[in-house]
Amino acid sequence: HNNRTSIFVEVVEGKKKILVVASAPHPDLKALREVIEQNANYECALHIPGLDEQPASVLQSDQTDLVIFHQAPDLRGTTRDLFLRLLKTKASVFLILGEQSDLRLIAQQNMPLKLDAMPREFDDVTPVVNPTFPNFELSASATTVLTDYPPLSVHFGKINVPLQAAPLLYQRVGNLATQKPLLAVSVQDARKTGILLGAGIWRWRLNEFDRTEHTEAFDELFGKLIQFLSTTDDKRKFRSYPLQQEFSDTEAVVFESQVYNDLFEPVYGNTIALSLTDEKGRKYDYSYVTSQGNSQYSIGGLKEGVYRYKASTTANQKREEVRGEFAVVHRQVELQNLTADFDLLRRMSANTGGTFYNVTQLDKLQADLRKAEATSVIHTEESFEALVNLKWVFFVLLALVSIEWFSRRYWGSY
Repeated sequence: HNNRTSIFVEVVEGKKKILVVASAPHPDLKALREVIEQNANYECALHIPGLDEQPASVLQSDQTDLVIFHQAPDLRGTTRDLFLRLLKTKASVFLILGEQSDLRLIAQQNMPLKLDAMPREFDDVTPVVNPTFPNFELSASATTVLTDYPPLSVHFGKINVPLQAAPLLYQRVGNLATQKPLLAVSVQDARKTGILLGAGIWRWRLNEFDRTEHTEAFDELFGKLIQFLSTTDDKRKFRSYPLQQEFSDTEAVVFESQVYNDLFEPVYGNTIALSLTDEKGRKYDYSYVTSQGNSQYSIGGLKEGVYRYKASTTANQKREEVRGEFAVVHRQVELQNLTADFDLLRRMSANTGGTFYNVTQLDKLQADLRKAEATSVIHTEESFEALVNLKWVFFVLLALVSIEWFSRRYWGSY
């Protein structure tokens, strides 16, 4: 039974199409593709003029959801026409600026970027996370790791990001945290635009791996950014969905439900009818009312399997309905977290006065063990117990008394 597991395959009807346009090869491109390819719902294509070119059917497609321009358009003009053509599509845009970027051409477009003058100097800046960024939230652990990233080289002083753009990262020069955006997001005319004012993010990913032996903060930052930019806004008046596509059979299935008026302002007090159907066709019906600060509903005790759900309500005197699926899986606790947590091991060794060694430091471990002056440690333990609780002592004494009495009777001492 312990060797049993269940696998549920999610079939994605349509993948998000992401096109990466670069003026030249750069290690940033590999770092970004590592993030993009972690998500099975993304389809990534790379276009470098003269080196790694995509066919015209890809470059002229209106089906692209996000275009990432890395130092494109460039000063040599190799990506100028493609840049202008792709701006005419509905695709979202993520600009990564660098020394080869044609800032003047970018500023002439409807981009969240203004030039006071052509910058000729550069600053080395490190990132500071904006805790009030409105579009999504980074975890506390990612925020901590990001602050220790190495600096990026950004154009000095002459670039302005409009106020309507929301900064995700600010610039820190030395120890001085500024209000100048390093990474900002803007939504204008139904187009989402992200702009990063410096190239060289591959150093961030490499630095994090060197310090922590994983790249979770980097992947979270750019994974959430790419997800936000590539996703079209949901204009439905009623939204109801499970918080996850897959739940463990030991946890509750949680639904989030939101109802909006014609101005897309949230409204409360609506009765939500929720119906679940399992793989055997059995139905489970639930009903709850939304309220401000309480838009979630939890369902416990569901057995393993795939469930179809239908949520419905009445919004603005019109019946609204949402359908979907989720899975409940059986997970064995002993098979979870099989990867060694190096951060935890380091903290344990530090808190107990020990030393952490990785596999490349075995020679140092051997040398330290030889130098260590081990001292003998003697542990003593005392315990007290009432004699009356030792029954075997009673029976021994009783036997001795009985033997003495019998001997005296037999030999005539009485």
